[in-house]
Amino acid sequence: MCRFSPFASIAFFVIVLCLASGCSSSSTAPVTVNGPLHKTVFPPVTGHQYIYTGFGIPANSDGGALPDPQNQYRTSWTVQTVAAQDTTQIFTIIDTTTIPALTPSTTVKTLTFVRDTIRGNVSMVVSLGPILRSFGITTTDTNHLIMLMRPSAALFGTWIAFDSSFSDTAGVPFELRYTGTVVDTERITDSTSLHLVDYVYHFRVVQNVIISGSLFQASVYSEFWLQNEVGPIEMLIAQDQENAGNFRVLSSKNF
Repeated sequence: MCRFSPFASIAFFVIVLCLASGCSSSSTAPVTVNGPLHKTVFPPVTGHQYIYTGFGIPANSDGGALPDPQNQYRTSWTVQTVAAQDTTQIFTIIDTTTIPALTPSTTVKTLTFVRDTIRGNVSMVVSLGPILRSFGITTTDTNHLIMLMRPSAALFGTWIAFDSSFSDTAGVPFELRYTGTVVDTERITDSTSLHLVDYVYHFRVVQNVIISGSLFQASVYSEFWLQNEVGPIEMLIAQDQENAGNFRVLSSKNF
């Protein structure tokens, strides 16, 4: 069986909420890109802060927005540390997110990224625990690097963001494969007070669950719209079996 979720539901709610609140709009950008994209689509600088509006998405669901009648959803991303290591930068971001419908409503997490300084590709340390546990797979090795942004793939290029095999208690072969795509170049009117038009690159990563060699489930894992030399203007981090998802649009930054 092959299922595509939760992207269809998320996309519908993104359109509805953005039309209602004017949070952002996007269309294909009138630019031509040949070869690799700019390698500075997400340059980490200590102290840089991004503030986002948006909405939360219920955990363990097929999409939809969590209720937020007072429009109190907020996320801040603050670059805390940046450390050079050979041809990479390891950087951490403090993610402070308020989703009014949840208890507690505000969570603070430290996210770890690895950036290839030669190509500009960016990976994030991600826990695969929720998806593995949902299929009855127990392992202590759940944190892995998943490449979320690959400008070196060039426009419309694809890549394998992560691929690993596991076995459940019955010994059935189980594979998690994350595939990435440089979807397009777009222009987005952000939700800042100036309603700036940002020209961005759109990256998408899809999570594929493969059981006994056959595709069982495919769903959008993340989407990032990145402006060169700025970083994420808009992002979707899909919900999983244990955690709420988030759709975010830049509302301000301190640089």
